[in-house]
Amino acid sequence: MQTIALNSPEAWIKACRPQTLGATLCPVMIGSAFALVHGHFLLSYFWLTLIAALLLQILANIVNDYGDFKKGCDTQERLGPPRAMQMAWISKDAMEKAIGLVILSIVMFGIVLVMRGGMPILLAGSLGLFICCWYTLGRKPLAYLGFVEIVIFFVFGPGEVLGAYYVQSLSIRLDALLMSISPGFLACALNLTNNVRDMHQDKLHHKLTIAVRFGENFGRMSIIFLTILASVGPFILVLGYGYSRWLLLSCCALLLPMFYIRIILFEPISRRFNLMLRALGQAMYLFGIMASLGIIYGTPG
Repeated sequence: MQTIALNSPEAWIKACRPQTLGATLCPVMIGSAFALVHGHFLLSYFWLTLIAALLLQILANIVNDYGDFKKGCDTQERLGPPRAMQMAWISKDAMEKAIGLVILSIVMFGIVLVMRGGMPILLAGSLGLFICCWYTLGRKPLAYLGFVEIVIFFVFGPGEVLGAYYVQSLSIRLDALLMSISPGFLACALNLTNNVRDMHQDKLHHKLTIAVRFGENFGRMSIIFLTILASVGPFILVLGYGYSRWLLLSCCALLLPMFYIRIILFEPISRRFNLMLRALGQAMYLFGIMASLGIIYGTPG
């Protein structure tokens, strides 16, 4: 096992889980691409939105690390990538201070965004901050209740795509809403892969994820189904709104996780599920880039 110094920069990078941050980069890029082609793009607010959204996801990641460790869910039997507190890479005191610092940073960036977008951004940002903290903290954390994938769909789909577009344009678009379902489905597939892999340990610790509630076969099939559904957004825009067929090239990003269908459908739950997890994370980065280019160069007339 890798040796990492206590509270070192490398430990914090591991805790932030950069391989998952495509879940935020993807929808913010897509929303900003719509803003660009319709003449609303503001570079400063693009960066402010992206940084605030990334900080929210990092907050969710470190709160998840902290909350699961306190509840005893992260043990040596864990099949997923090692967690920072589980591996004693970050101390409890340092993690608590980091959570406070990230929250403060989000509030500071959020104030600027609220000055631009008003009450809708205040409500969206406050809800996002609450969800991040609720994720694995409290007596009944969100991640333990069994419907977190539904929340994830709306946060990383319509929430962030429309949020990025709204901050720059002060309006919303139906085609942006329809396109937002794709990153939402990908984010759900990523989280569900994580939960199916960990379902046996989750059962022991009364973590009632969708995989635990509905069973292993349901979870396995849902991962594949959600990944395929991520292609729906580009097809709706091309077939229903006259976008160029070049936008469909973004669906090529979904081939990355499709290479691991056999593992998800037929192999026993093991650390090999992490291959699918990594592929979905990579797919979200690639999908965000390719879909944004498809929107920019394929918007009708």
